[in-house]
Amino acid sequence: PYIVHVTTQAAGRAALAQRLGSDGAAIRFHPIGWRALHWSQIHRVLAGWHAQLLCAWLSGLLIVGSLLAVVVGDALLTQGQVRLSTTQRALVSAEATQKSLQIAMAQKAAPPVVVSQAKTQGLVAASQVVYLPQVPLDVPLPPPRIVPSSPGKAALAKPPASNATPSATASTAATTPPVTTTTAGR
Repeated sequence: PYIVHVTTQAAGRAALAQRLGSDGAAIRFHPIGWRALHWSQIHRVLAGWHAQLLCAWLSGLLIVGSLLAVVVGDALLTQGQVRLSTTQRALVSAEATQKSLQIAMAQKAAPPVVVSQAKTQGLVAASQVVYLPQVPLDVPLPPPRIVPSSPGKAALAKPPASNATPSATASTAATTPPVTTTTAGR
């Protein structure tokens, strides 16, 4: 028995079997895959019309997908700009309202307006102005003295606890004169 290796396609196998006739009945053919293809056949498979059609479809899908992504991105950007514009309009409106309310408040709190309102309610100007002395904020104040509201009843409440030390209380009491208030015109 002889073994002969022949590299051929289906058409070459058929031609060989026909030429050998009955002697070709004992020939066995084995598929050898890509190794049996010539470079021109491989090129035809890779660059043939099937591959070109597939490449054209993929290119078209890539272009359509990119355009769709651009449209979606532009829509999202436009939506954000509309939201920003609406917020800016609301901010400008709120600032204008705040400004008008500040002006109205300043007009109502102006000294001539306050004096005229006080006069219409029956208040009179104080005959003497007493300025209170400045109190340091880092020295604790002594507890207030509670005076009974009526002469017959004694105040049973204790003064609230204080963090003041006796020396700080004594020095503060010595330097701060007592403040009295009176109702003018009544």
